[in-house]
Amino acid sequence: KVTTRALTLAAHAGHVQCVEQLIPHSNPKANCSEALFMAIGNGHHECVAALLPHSDNLDSALNFAAGNGKERCLEILIGVANPMANESQALRIAAERGRDACVAMLIPVSDPQADDNYAIAFAAQNGHLKCVELLLPHTQVENTSAIRAAIENGHTDVAEVIQEHLAQKQKAAIQAEVGESLERAPDAPRQRRRRAAQAGRPVPPAPASGPRRCAVPASRRWRRRAPAPRHRRSA
Repeated sequence: KVTTRALTLAAHAGHVQCVEQLIPHSNPKANCSEALFMAIGNGHHECVAALLPHSDNLDSALNFAAGNGKERCLEILIGVANPMANESQALRIAAERGRDACVAMLIPVSDPQADDNYAIAFAAQNGHLKCVELLLPHTQVENTSAIRAAIENGHTDVAEVIQEHLAQKQKAAIQAEVGESLERAPDAPRQRRRRAAQAGRPVPPAPASGPRRCAVPASRRWRRRAPAPRHRRSA
């Protein structure tokens, strides 16, 4: 018990050499890996790296690092913990508390849309503009109450950013739909050549010119019949 308490104090103070010497003579998993959490809370990433192979409760440690903005510790923990655990709880905590650097690190290894897009909804509610901007491309913000929550809490800058993103998204969807309609139009090849020329891309060749052939067989084509001869009455 004495050595375990010493390990916790050494981790809290960031004395990595003492931590390494005490690990074989103590229990790093004691009190739910208290020594590891002490090292994370104070940003002692070297002590975190030394304690990780001998600790447990790593998913909670990841959440703790994300919520407290300890980027160096979080970087180490991402490789051993599960960022997807509990519906990407680490990302949700980081977004809710405005830890934008941690949010950026967690987005590639988490699910930003987990728990009904919780991360961006609470980032907007708390006015964390940078977190909202990071999460917008990866979430379905139109399915949340993020704009309303931002406005109700006085974060008009956040609401404006979300509204602009939704407008651009809608515009892109309309342009894509129009493009598909144009591709199906009869004069689509001509339009494609015009757009390619305007964009400086290679222009596709025009279809061969010449007299158009009738697709109806000659035997079935309508032909004008010659008028029947008229017989003159004899006087």
